[in-house]
Amino acid sequence: MTGDTRQAQPGGTGATGGRPARLRDIGVPLAVLLACTAVTIVLLRRWRADLPSPLATHFDGSGRANGFMSWTGNLIATLGFTVGFPLVLLATFALVGRGQLRRFGATLSSGLAVFITVLSLSGVHAQRGLTDAHQARLPGVGLALAVAAGFAAAGLTFWLAPPSPGGPRPASSELPHLPLRRDERAVWTSHDASPIVLVAAGALVILAGGIYLLTHELVGSGITLAAAAVVASLTGVRVRVDQEGLTWRMGVFHRRIPLSHITSARAVKVDPMKYGGWGYRLSGNGQAIVTRRGPGLRITRSGASDLTITVPDAQTGAALLNTLLDRAPTTG
Repeated sequence: MTGDTRQAQPGGTGATGGRPARLRDIGVPLAVLLACTAVTIVLLRRWRADLPSPLATHFDGSGRANGFMSWTGNLIATLGFTVGFPLVLLATFALVGRGQLRRFGATLSSGLAVFITVLSLSGVHAQRGLTDAHQARLPGVGLALAVAAGFAAAGLTFWLAPPSPGGPRPASSELPHLPLRRDERAVWTSHDASPIVLVAAGALVILAGGIYLLTHELVGSGITLAAAAVVASLTGVRVRVDQEGLTWRMGVFHRRIPLSHITSARAVKVDPMKYGGWGYRLSGNGQAIVTRRGPGLRITRSGASDLTITVPDAQTGAALLNTLLDRAPTTG
């Protein structure tokens, strides 16, 4: 079906709340960064009398010390990595991200800060009571603890930093609609496949064959062939719109977005480069499932960033969603 397709702006309708939303999204990770800074300073000062000079600050793959620094230098370097790098990530996502993307940046920053803090402190703790830092060994439990603590901090941040509230729905007259009777039901489905992803899957199959022919290595070729199968399963995307909302499926991944979580829908033109490539993407334009350049269905959601899916006949899907939204009973 063709028609008068109105292209939405890349940012969609106001799915984020400007400066208050940014401050709310960065509040939790900033608190985590401050806590990491305080813990690092307190523990390093408390352990200082029991530590060798200089300190081992870098370890090789076997856990042996191969880099050294003074106590002051180690403190500055630790705080630089613990706070500096996560803070740059947080600022970048907060300034250019929207909705779920800002939430992802907050989660990543917190997890990374805690991971670096625990890992660096475990390396210092292992040197307490030593007179020569060359004798230090990085305990494997320290790495495991750092990974666990990092994931825990990331999960806590994700839970405490809720997604930004959605903006108001545009005027109904500005959105595409289908001329359905009140008692008439309709279902819209569409499917698209990505030639780029299909070529990548084929290249992995060829690579798997080459690995086996050259090395006769079954494990390596088998892993590559399995990767090809996974990539091939992500070649196409299927979308369904009905009275329950929107459902998308890509390989083994699928999700239903209830109608009550959708505020509006539009047909847009999608450029993969604006989303950073093909496949499932997170970008400043929101979330997207990109299979090719061309028409896409973009929905604006309450409590989450926009979602765009490249599918043929996106105008019809958007029109049906808006019609169903107009029919849905209002709450509040």
